[in-house]
Amino acid sequence: MDRCLFVAETETIDAVIHVWVRKGTRHPRPVKPADVTDDALQTAEFHGAPKDAILTWLKRLTATP
Repeated sequence: MDRCLFVAETETIDAVIHVWVRKGTRHPRPVKPADVTDDALQTAEFHGAPKDAILTWLKRLTATP
């Protein structure tokens, strides 16, 4: 499995406005709901904001309306 890195784009300190993902050595790209899996989250690294802030943003992305 490719190593997964979630990178937060922030507006102010800890205010996540978007998240990018980089899998393995691929170029970073905007995260998609399909990228947010339990396996990916358990082994991922998180940068740009606290892990909890990024996880909250990802949870909203994957929530079904």
